Amino acid sequence: MKKLFTKLTGLGLVAALFLTSCEKEGDKIMLNQTAAPQLQSSTATPALSRADADKPAVTYTWTPTNYGFAAAPTYTLEFDTKGNGFKSARTISVGTATTHTLTVSELNGIYSDLKQPAGTASELEVRLQSVLQGNAAMMMSDPTAIKATPYESRELPKDAWAIIGDATPNGWGTETPMTYDFDRKVWTITLPLTTAYYKFRANNDWGLNLGALSDGDATKTAGPLKEGGSNIKVSEAGTYTVTLNYNTKPATYTAVKQ
Repeated sequence: MKKLFTKLTGLGLVAALFLTSCEKEGDKIMLNQTAAPQLQSSTATPALSRADADKPAVTYTWTPTNYGFAAAPTYTLEFDTKGNGFKSARTISVGTATTHTLTVSELNGIYSDLKQPAGTASELEVRLQSVLQGNAAMMMSDPTAIKATPYESRELPKDAWAIIGDATPNGWGTETPMTYDFDRKVWTITLPLTTAYYKFRANNDWGLNLGALSDGDATKTAGPLKEGGSNIKVSEAGTYTVTLNYNTKPATYTAVKQ
């Protein structure tokens, strides 16, 4: 009987402690959520570069969520573009920790996942989600901002292409580099061309160059190319977007006047 009384007394104390941290609303027990987590970052403007990919970029720390009683919530960092309301958030689960460090590579990957263009500074919003087991009692921190310029993490093809010739601003003496479009897998450039000639050249060397299939094809603004082919003629001066697709066999090009 004495043992039973002791057990009942212990249970009564536990219940009393629990009820002091909860409020009853009808038939529901409501958690007394007294303080959302406060999120802080070591920097709001981290520098991102491929050379520093493995180095720390930013460290987030936060105060534990106060549910009004001893609890062990789990936390998730959420990242989204500014003004999007976290509708397309990139999330990182960090368990019960109260700090998390992102490397340069990891943060750059978040920018990439959110479709932020490489080489352009853009601002993201970051917030922290706190939940108890079973996704109960969710709480959110106020959002903070982070602004950085992501770099292109995908590898360029081994051959870097350029356009060269007296139709280009730099003439035959200096090539004009083209830009690789990773999504379309083509090289492209927009530039003024005069009524003269040009070719495509790789790696700043004449060892690999492309031209028209024949002199008869040289006046075309699109078509197949061959190594060491004929100079391509520009019949009408103007600004052109020139595109080279070296992934096809044979390689092809287009020159579209703007």
